[in-house]
Amino acid sequence: MVPRFSVVNQAADSPPPPDSAPAVVGRPRREERRRPAPPVTGRRRTQEDGRRNDEAPVRKLTRLKIGRMNLPIDNPPIETAGSLPSSPSPTSSLPAVHPDLVRAWVHGLARCRGAAAPVAVHGGFYVEVRVPVRSHRYVFAAPDPDVLRDLIASITTPGLWVNVCAPRADIAPALPPDWEFAEPQFLMSAALPPAPAPVAAPAGYTVETVDEDGTGVLQCRVLDTATGDLAARGRAGLTGDATPPSAVFDMINTSTEHRRRGLGTLVMNALTAHAVRLGAARGILVASPAGRALYRSLGWRLHAPVTAVRLPPATEDEGTG
Repeated sequence: MVPRFSVVNQAADSPPPPDSAPAVVGRPRREERRRPAPPVTGRRRTQEDGRRNDEAPVRKLTRLKIGRMNLPIDNPPIETAGSLPSSPSPTSSLPAVHPDLVRAWVHGLARCRGAAAPVAVHGGFYVEVRVPVRSHRYVFAAPDPDVLRDLIASITTPGLWVNVCAPRADIAPALPPDWEFAEPQFLMSAALPPAPAPVAAPAGYTVETVDEDGTGVLQCRVLDTATGDLAARGRAGLTGDATPPSAVFDMINTSTEHRRRGLGTLVMNALTAHAVRLGAARGILVASPAGRALYRSLGWRLHAPVTAVRLPPATEDEGTG
């Protein structure tokens, strides 16, 4: 039988000391083996084989769900009730649009585009504009799902626009599949300076601003002095529903070959100076994505995205939203 431990070799004529135990290699003495193991907090040994069975409180692996991702977070459990804040978008923290701001914009838009006064309907407005082309539209300061669903279901005339001061995602659920969106737009306003700076056209251009009917419908044109061609233009209409009145700016446009020369800013400054002389204290407009950057640089404030939708016409000659 193989011994369970090895004895250190000694000389044959030298018996082991009477009071000493045999020296062992590779195994502790019996007294040492019986020494109790130090206590382990939260753990115990099984009776069968001495293996550890972890009974300490287990720290659960929390999983944080973000969108379609399910991310493990090795932290103590956290409170995940409610919705997690999402990354802010350029319009996600905007307050609700004040109805008076939308009312002023619609009335000024009607004046700029040669339309009759807007009619209040369905909690919004209905207006028929004539410039640059004849078109009809509904305008709402906020999305009401029931109103939108009923209104859109009743529209059978192609090319009739519905404009809502809300993101596209708020409007899409109410739309049939055959309706279409216009490009994003943005409702903006600014306090007009009481004493605008003098307006001077850059070299090679002349600028003129006129009050078309003497009642506050303004038109600005910037001409190329060499050719007489129209380089940039814009319109503004004063609203008479508040004191002091607001000026609604519309159809600000620069010809492609004359862009990046400051002519858009020139048109805005010329219209502003004339509107202030007529008593306007606030400017309002709805900007395209390209125009939004220009107006922000001029100190205009963003209030809300404007989503325009329509039942597509048979031909693409019905203007834009």
